[in-house]
Amino acid sequence: MAASRTSLASLAAAASVALAAPAAAEPALAVGATRPPPGHGAVQLIDERSLTVGQVGAAWALGLDAVVGVTPDLAIGVSHSAAALGEPRDGGGVCIDSTAHDCAGLYAGGFVDARWRVPGAAALTGVVRLGVGAAWSPLLRLGVVARGAERHLWWRIAPEVAVALDRADGDRDALGVPAWLGVDLGAGSAWLATGVRGELTGFADALVVPLAAGVEGRYRGAAIGLSAGYPQLLGRHASTRVRALAWWIGWGW
Repeated sequence: MAASRTSLASLAAAASVALAAPAAAEPALAVGATRPPPGHGAVQLIDERSLTVGQVGAAWALGLDAVVGVTPDLAIGVSHSAAALGEPRDGGGVCIDSTAHDCAGLYAGGFVDARWRVPGAAALTGVVRLGVGAAWSPLLRLGVVARGAERHLWWRIAPEVAVALDRADGDRDALGVPAWLGVDLGAGSAWLATGVRGELTGFADALVVPLAAGVEGRYRGAAIGLSAGYPQLLGRHASTRVRALAWWIGWGW
């Protein structure tokens, strides 16, 4: 009887860990938050464009996201794309002048980050990012990523606070809570992305709620994906005319 109870307890514990573990089929957009095992990693090149009325296809930025596992509990990454940073749009990297916007400079900003396992919480990853915005203003971003999966569904939520380190540039502290809900398609994934974002001062007035859909196909270590939607579907400056698209190619090992 004792052995039977031990077996049942072990099975229940294994099942709870499996449900709380990251989804194996989570797409490459997770390069901005994933924590791979030591020696493993991923890299992706992202092309962001406008789908706004009158600007369809206009280039925005070309970014690079990458991450590599250093220890079982720590990974180091570089994040440029809007998706990797949990932004509704306006990714960093190489800024491209177009009818969609004018670039202040060639480099639109980016972040180097550390990601570590939160002790006692297998499904949580702490993230600290340090980098610069488009105007070379220094920013510190502190957050946590919660993720999980059940059967063919996976989800992720990544609250993060952005702290402006140079007030002279006019930057403001901000809070972002991006969220994703997706389904594993076997050789790929599809998902919906939403969340909230706004400056901490007058948060309700600056609130932005995006909505986007994405899909990614994978073959062995290679991946290709596409995401499109509304960066400011809800909020004080809501608009269905403002639309954004990103597509990427990636490789994991």
